Amino acid sequence: MSEPMPDRAAGLAPRPARSPAPRAAPDIEVPPPGARDAGAATRAPRARRVGSPRLPGILALVLAVVQAVLVGAGVEIALAEPVVATVLAIVAMAAGVAAVVCAVIALVRRRTRLAAIAGLVLAVLGNPLVLTYGLRLLGGL
Repeated sequence: MSEPMPDRAAGLAPRPARSPAPRAAPDIEVPPPGARDAGAATRAPRARRVGSPRLPGILALVLAVVQAVLVGAGVEIALAEPVVATVLAIVAMAAGVAAVVCAVIALVRRRTRLAAIAGLVLAVLGNPLVLTYGLRLLGGL
């Protein structure tokens, strides 16, 4: 016959109580300032970022300019081709939303803030709905 398992191996033994005395911290050697790190040669190289950090701000500005061009083209051909003008207005609004999202990302990441702010202002003010309501308000004055 086999011998019975001890209680500790079965997980039934109580854990030993912790000692109330605090443990001493291990001695840590701190290298003097300017000393070279000995483990630097054995470390793996850092991974490079794939995307450009300036891309969201510049993309916001480009999309806002594209939106302004599309709105201008839509207004120009609105009387001749209303269906095409409607499609251009919808595409312009999509470009404006994408420009606002890219501008917010650039502002949060603090990258190319000037281009992001310019793209944000141009995207909001160049939105066909904002232009329609704003010009209607100005026309009533």
